[in-house]
Amino acid sequence: MLDITFVITLMLCVGLIVSLGPPPIGKALPVLMYHQVRPHPSSDLAVSPETFEHQLQQLHQKGYQGISFSDLASHIDEKKPLPRRPVIVTFDDGYTDIETYALPILQAYNMPSTVFLPVGMIGAQNSWDGGTEPLLNYEALFRLMEHRVEYGLHTMRHSNVRNLSDQELSTDIQECINTLNVNQLPHLPVLAYPYGAFHRHDAAKRRAMRRVLDEAGIKFAVRIGSRINRIPILRRFEVTRINVHNTDIDWRFALKLRRGRLRL
Repeated sequence: MLDITFVITLMLCVGLIVSLGPPPIGKALPVLMYHQVRPHPSSDLAVSPETFEHQLQQLHQKGYQGISFSDLASHIDEKKPLPRRPVIVTFDDGYTDIETYALPILQAYNMPSTVFLPVGMIGAQNSWDGGTEPLLNYEALFRLMEHRVEYGLHTMRHSNVRNLSDQELSTDIQECINTLNVNQLPHLPVLAYPYGAFHRHDAAKRRAMRRVLDEAGIKFAVRIGSRINRIPILRRFEVTRINVHNTDIDWRFALKLRRGRLRL
């Protein structure tokens, strides 16, 4: 008879191998969430340039191709085909190290990206959490546009959407759009919820929030969730993203690409 411990170990190993393999072609869309790319990262919001490059290399080796939210919208509205294994790379807040450290690596792998901007804080600092980290200014944002970088909304001042009334959210989104239009910065009708927060557990408030987003012309809204999106996208105001850490390399990153999280 087989030893029960051996059988259990074998089953776990098989499960891990399956989980690390690439997802079925054409059925999955991982959306990766980054904040900062910088040497010697000191928080969970940052990855080193070396780790970032390793992660993009893994994407390339597994056959992923980067797309933008514009590509996703064209797929939904015009039935334009997506790559066999699409992936979207996003950055929240618009830190200056995106241009300094992330951009050269994105260019090396021909990877498009979307940066979600707290529009009222462009060129300022991350004061919403008491920080003093510099944020990209308009001059830098225009430079980045030349390298397949697109922009979405992150509210005016990194506000928690759960703390806003429907009218306040509507006003905030319109102020974001007006501010970017005045500064002639092209942008996408895509919102990233600051802190990943939205009315997840209150169905009535969630429906009202969706109406506000729809009326404001928002095409997609992204949360965290650490799940892989399935195509077609059924909940366009709850597109899930994978929070990527500096420790997510090799099997850890592969498992997140497959399942969105590290648990089997």
